[in-house]
Amino acid sequence: MMVPISFHDCSCKIVQQTNLESCAPPRVKYVSASRFLLPSLQLKGIGFSLRHYRGSFHRTSSHATITIEPRIDTSDDALQSISEVVTRSRVAEREAAAAVALAKAAAQAAKEAAALINGSTAHNNSDEYSTELRLQLERLRLRLMEDNIFELAEEDSGEKQKLVNGKQRLPISGATDVISFDGGGSLQLENTGSGFTGLKESVIAKSNKRGERLAKRARASARAKRARDAAAVASAEADAPSKHSRSRKSTVQNSLGDPIRSFLYASGSKRSKLLTAAEEVELSRKVQDLLSLEGLKSSLQEQLGRQPTVAEWAKAADMEIGAFSRRYTEGRNAKDRMITSNLRLVISVAKKYQNRGMSLQDLIQEGSMGLIRGCEKFDPEKGFKFSTYAHWWIRQALTRAITEQAHTVRIPSNLYEVVARIRKVKRLLTQEFRRPPRESDVAELMGMSVEKLRSITRSVKACRSLEKPIGKDMDTSLGEFIADETIEDPEVKITKQLLKRDVKNVLSTLSDRELNVMKLRYGLEDGKMRTLEEIGKIFGVTRERVRQIEAKAMRKLKQPERNHTLKGYVGADI
Repeated sequence: MMVPISFHDCSCKIVQQTNLESCAPPRVKYVSASRFLLPSLQLKGIGFSLRHYRGSFHRTSSHATITIEPRIDTSDDALQSISEVVTRSRVAEREAAAAVALAKAAAQAAKEAAALINGSTAHNNSDEYSTELRLQLERLRLRLMEDNIFELAEEDSGEKQKLVNGKQRLPISGATDVISFDGGGSLQLENTGSGFTGLKESVIAKSNKRGERLAKRARASARAKRARDAAAVASAEADAPSKHSRSRKSTVQNSLGDPIRSFLYASGSKRSKLLTAAEEVELSRKVQDLLSLEGLKSSLQEQLGRQPTVAEWAKAADMEIGAFSRRYTEGRNAKDRMITSNLRLVISVAKKYQNRGMSLQDLIQEGSMGLIRGCEKFDPEKGFKFSTYAHWWIRQALTRAITEQAHTVRIPSNLYEVVARIRKVKRLLTQEFRRPPRESDVAELMGMSVEKLRSITRSVKACRSLEKPIGKDMDTSLGEFIADETIEDPEVKITKQLLKRDVKNVLSTLSDRELNVMKLRYGLEDGKMRTLEEIGKIFGVTRERVRQIEAKAMRKLKQPERNHTLKGYVGADI
């Protein structure tokens, strides 16, 4: 094999045998005028030696041949080292092949999972806005993992192959490399010997450094870590909903707490459009046709005394069963569409009847019943819009519901009308005087007394249950915060007991007649106070005498040494 080598402006000139022998450095063994030996096979060493001793030669146009005989260690250790290198290379190749097979299996599994997800998504149209995004992210994550596995497997195989090739593998028998050069400054290396018979591969020199290999391994490890992080991020993004799905999910969650939004989402009115005049006419005609079929069913039920079958119903309508079913279904769909498209009208009217004893949810339900009634009564031939006609039916349903359901005890409807006028008067007076109106002003404008005004106002107040949960955590009831007036305050009860004892002690300082007169006069025993005449009859004395006894007892009780124990009760709330 001829290898050209450049020596950077260095050339060699051989004059004769004696000049070559005298100029040869100690590391070069002289052979002849055209051949000499070097102790190393490494090309870098050869170039260094020739450049180092380029001053010993002269430029010439002649041609010379340099024969290099490497000194090879033929010990058993060298053979064992070469065998280990070959074994490791084969193991590395098998591991790389296994990694590639594993990557292919993972890719196939990913494709099957994607196909399975696509199949399940076709049966789950309600969640397509989130499932399709998850599927795309999952495909991206699997594709990234597949590329990273292939890249790591190829890098691992390449690194181990370089490691094997980097080991110096030398010929064992007497191989000779011949370097030829001419005056043009180029040098060629020729292998003239035969290598070791057990190695069929050509002999190459070690060229990579250990530090470079370690750096490449570090870079491969860093790329693998980045691939794992990217796969983790892709998995997290696949599990997390997108911005659109998050906004839609938050909207649905907010609708659960808002009665209006929850009602619109449950009924489908949020996605329905308003009807045009032509659509209202067409749908209302189908509704009237539906009502005629239902009326026919009611008459059949009265005649037969039972629910008629579909065949009997279709025969009474003089129609085939298939045509009858289509006609009935069209009528039902038309009625549902008219109701769904006008549910927002129910909400707008129900908001005006809040704070009258019914919750907004109940008002919306009652208004929907009025809308259904208006849909059945609407006549498109009169030229009015359906919303104008249905508005009055919604109001009628709301006012009736408030009259019948707002209070535990039913209040007459005319009283509600009076309450409505009172509220209107209060609103007008507030706007005029810029302050809350007085009851006398409202009663004067209403033409009634203040007492009657108060009675009407109290009668329409809403009743509340004592078991109603209240508080931040809704763990207490309203009844726990209302005092029981039938139970005496313990402090007052104890104070009365102490007062009774102290009064008894003070009265014990009087004489028996004075004590009895005071007990009867002020009802200290039975709570019944008696007159002087009644006490005189009991003791058989005149009423004047009873008065004198009472006055004497009172003078004694006013003495400080007697009543000092009672001064602490003065002003007590008993």
